[in-house]
Amino acid sequence: MKEREILFENRYEVDRKLYDRWRRLGLVQSRGALFFRFVWAGLLVLVTVDFFRNLFFGAGFSVVLLILIALCVYRIFLLPRVRSNTMVRYMIQRAGKERWQRAVRFGAEHFELEENGTSMEFTYDQISRLAQKEGWMALIMYQSGAVYLKRDGFVKGSAEEFDAFLAQKREEAKG
Repeated sequence: MKEREILFENRYEVDRKLYDRWRRLGLVQSRGALFFRFVWAGLLVLVTVDFFRNLFFGAGFSVVLLILIALCVYRIFLLPRVRSNTMVRYMIQRAGKERWQRAVRFGAEHFELEENGTSMEFTYDQISRLAQKEGWMALIMYQSGAVYLKRDGFVKGSAEEFDAFLAQKREEAKG
């Protein structure tokens, strides 16, 4: 993106700790993912109750139920961390160091994410929703995950001006 086209720019440093914080904030979880976490949690409750019922009142120890309990626990609690750690390892490998810079530049027609020597361009109509929490905002994309912005990371423009700008761009994209 050419320098004269940049209306807003957000910069910050990324590391393993920040990826973990984003995961805990839970800004990106879709309704579908949340639904399936509840399904796995319900299955965990049913299988655990059946396991203990069999163990104490009847058929004895069931390896199949124990495996299902482990699978449910993994899907509910561990899989998000595994996915996050996989992404962090990949990014550290690309950057060749534990910390790297991320810049998000916003122009009139599109915005660009630059990180580790690569860049991706997005248009404003690709944003499905905006989530904000604890000094961070996430532009949730329809097909491409999310683009995080640090509220105090704007080196060009301010967070308040950006909020108004983004609301206008999303409204234009709708209609």
